[in-house]
Amino acid sequence: MKIKLSTFCYLCLKEDGNTKEAYDNLIKEMGGNEKHLTELNNENLYEFTCPRGHKTYSQLSEEKYVILFDLGSLALLDGYSKEAVSTFSSTFERFIEFCIKVICINRSTSNDSFLKTWKAMIRQSERQIGAFYILQLLEFGETKYMMDENRIAFRNKVIHQGYIPKSSEAIEYGEYILSLIDQILIEFQIKMPESLNKAHFLKIMENGKIIKDNVSLSTSSMPTIIKNRELWRDQSGKINFSKALLSLQENSFYKDFYNKGI
Repeated sequence: MKIKLSTFCYLCLKEDGNTKEAYDNLIKEMGGNEKHLTELNNENLYEFTCPRGHKTYSQLSEEKYVILFDLGSLALLDGYSKEAVSTFSSTFERFIEFCIKVICINRSTSNDSFLKTWKAMIRQSERQIGAFYILQLLEFGETKYMMDENRIAFRNKVIHQGYIPKSSEAIEYGEYILSLIDQILIEFQIKMPESLNKAHFLKIMENGKIIKDNVSLSTSSMPTIIKNRELWRDQSGKINFSKALLSLQENSFYKDFYNKGI
């Protein structure tokens, strides 16, 4: 999967005076080619070299679980229901990692300590889920958010037994995952908003440490299904995933941003 990111060079803009006129001139200099196709990667860090030779980096502000849910939805729209279920499952696993990070931040745990402990469970999803359940017990006084056993069995059937789900089953599973993520994020927004915000910016700051001081790093955002989840609610407040899929199918941004190919 390839994505289209801006390659506008802010080092060039700085050289030219940081004015609107300089910005407009740079856009003209790029000849309408200020966006570039690049392959989506795990690190969420994309390197470009501008016409003047400046090396720049770009990244998306969205967490991995947010992007994964969109990828699962796109797979579903293309008719790949099995791949969609697998990706929705990965979405929730990465969301659990994010949640554990939020709770650790709320308890003043350093990121280095978190990463050191996380390495011991990074390849074992059962440990990660168990850790999340216990942290909920400590933080909320109860384990409020647990995966439904039937959903777990369905996920295992698809991933480990090669079961090919119907599109309706994949949509139902995606809606369940999206609704569960929504409930937990609402809880965090109410009870630990500062820690939630810090966790959001942690990966962005980590990428900033990777690149050199004289290299530009820009950050962009996109209207994902999870970010826009308020739009998919019905009158009762329940999320309608089918409505989200329809919007995704018709949204001109997605058609321009995501490009199939290798």
